[in-house]
Amino acid sequence: MICEICNRKLARGYCAICGKLVCEEDSEMIGFARICLDCLKSQPELRNYNNFKKYLASKSRLTSFSSVQLTKVFSRISHKFRSDPVYIHIGIDDTDSPYGMCTTYLGALLFERLLEIGDPVDYPLLIRLNPNIPAKTRGNGAVALRFRTNLDKFDSVREITVNLISSYSHAFFGKTSPALIIYITDEFYIDKNLYEIYLNSIRDVTPFSYLNKKLKGITHGNIEIYATKTNSRGIIGATAAIGAVLSDFTYELLVYRKKERLSSPRFIDANSVYEMDKIYASFTFDNIDDGRLLIAPVGPDPVLFGIRGDYPDKILEAFKILRHEDFSLWALFRSNQGTHGHVVKIDSPNEARPHQTIMLPVVAIDVTKKEDTLFINAVNAEWSITGRIFKMQRELQHYAKHLMEGDKILVIGSVHSRQGNKLILNIEEFITINLQPEVELRNPICPFCGSRLKKKSKYTYFCPSCRKTFPHLKKLVILHPRKGLLERKRYESPPRAHRHLTLPSKRLIFRARKLSGLDKPYLIYPMIGRSKNFKPRYIGEIRELSIR
Repeated sequence: MICEICNRKLARGYCAICGKLVCEEDSEMIGFARICLDCLKSQPELRNYNNFKKYLASKSRLTSFSSVQLTKVFSRISHKFRSDPVYIHIGIDDTDSPYGMCTTYLGALLFERLLEIGDPVDYPLLIRLNPNIPAKTRGNGAVALRFRTNLDKFDSVREITVNLISSYSHAFFGKTSPALIIYITDEFYIDKNLYEIYLNSIRDVTPFSYLNKKLKGITHGNIEIYATKTNSRGIIGATAAIGAVLSDFTYELLVYRKKERLSSPRFIDANSVYEMDKIYASFTFDNIDDGRLLIAPVGPDPVLFGIRGDYPDKILEAFKILRHEDFSLWALFRSNQGTHGHVVKIDSPNEARPHQTIMLPVVAIDVTKKEDTLFINAVNAEWSITGRIFKMQRELQHYAKHLMEGDKILVIGSVHSRQGNKLILNIEEFITINLQPEVELRNPICPFCGSRLKKKSKYTYFCPSCRKTFPHLKKLVILHPRKGLLERKRYESPPRAHRHLTLPSKRLIFRARKLSGLDKPYLIYPMIGRSKNFKPRYIGEIRELSIR
């Protein structure tokens, strides 16, 4: 993806004011948002972060300025359905903007409405896509809903879904391109082409040429796509969400604010978050980091907070502990968050491409620091590798500074640039494979009295006790275990620097249980609600989608 101002360099994100894709040289970071130099020139006061937050708050709203018109831009009919029930898969993406809204909120509203028409066969799915895509929305997340219902309800499902997305999308913002996918099957499966779109969309760039080829190759089930235009970016994410099959998975309970409170600061009792984290630390993740609350966003979107974890009933129990402002709605999502699904394992930098997150074996040369950024300088064959670790990752910096020349490690990071035989990565974590021992050189011992010899000349030592001389001796080489690092250990960024797909170490045991089939997904009631007056009840196991 190329900068829309210089038309030469790789884009790093879109301008939060005008929506143009921009490179680093043609933009500045204001807090966590990127603003192009043209917009900063016309509104220089936005360089002040507090002024920028006030600007976003003034623009924030729950619904769009006017209803957006969705039209059918693609359909593929490969099957005629003659019996009930049928399975309806709904994918939604790209409905938000820097000024508010959230695709998960729209998904929760739609899920609540469709409960009147069909039976859910899964939680709403929150599918995080490739976090390195410059044109991503805030969390780069799409939503999928899966229902079983009678065929005669299909028209009602379509009408409700199209109307809701049309009414709530922030399509007034230049880079918001909402899309809706409706996929229908007579058994609980998806076409393999949809699954391949999902895999590509969490690990790489998905061009429309690739997407269209896969869509035209669908031979199982019928699909309809609704968007504002044929190349709406939301089509990619919405299709990927439908194609998600999760061998490893987590859950997130999202709580949404009341409309009248959107322009006011969020109220969440910090002490109740500490209490919740203390009790449910084993079952939840990324709640707090060094006293900082991580469960609440800072933008103008309708999310009040989210609790992430591995078991839905534990999350609901944790929810009841928290004290906070009144809310309008909460919903439980099943997700690929915290699963490392975005990481591509490669052996050679030749395979690395911009916008990927790669795992690559390297040999360290040295570690340097410039201002607040630490650099791991390394090699892989004839390639020169530079890994950057930023100020926010100071705990990771602490461990990385102990690396020595010759250490073999696996680096995991996003590809910033690749030119010639030089590769620059933004490091998310590293794993030590083989560490060089610390070397100490000491004078040899006198074989007669055991005293430490002293140097007499370049090649000769003498004993200060028995006064004997020893020619042609060399210093003793003493190898010590490394300090500050352990072999075969994973060193990750702190929770505040985690990306949505980053695998927290505390999840490793749950990940192993899920991949081995020991922990299967299960439904509990309720999955969505408007109060805390509930008692979780087990419904049954979720049957994961098959692929055809």
